Amino acid sequence: MLKVNLITLSDYASVSREGKLSIDGIFDKLNVTTFPTTLVKAFFVATVSGDSFTEYKLDLNFKKGAKELANFNLNSMTGENGRNNLIVELVGLPIQEEGEYKFSLSHNKKELGSAIL
Repeated sequence: MLKVNLITLSDYASVSREGKLSIDGIFDKLNVTTFPTTLVKAFFVATVSGDSFTEYKLDLNFKKGAKELANFNLNSMTGENGRNNLIVELVGLPIQEEGEYKFSLSHNKKELGSAIL
């Protein structure tokens, strides 16, 4: 069964050659002073766990309420330990108005986890 161990948005993220995940500037809110605007750059970061050496097709959704603002199809391949670190660089996401925005990761239309800012 596939599950999410970590999910967040940050200023920057990377994975070293040794497979170590580094996350800088974890978001706890979207700091916006005027509307509408765009989120210039951010990194969506997640760690997923499932079966070893298995490819999973995932969906990353960006929503405000029920309105979908962006959707990305991702492929995730787990390693020997059944885990994979996902990093998606997001550029130019629209922020039209004040409120909560949800970034969610799904597999087979089932939400695995989300970050709400």
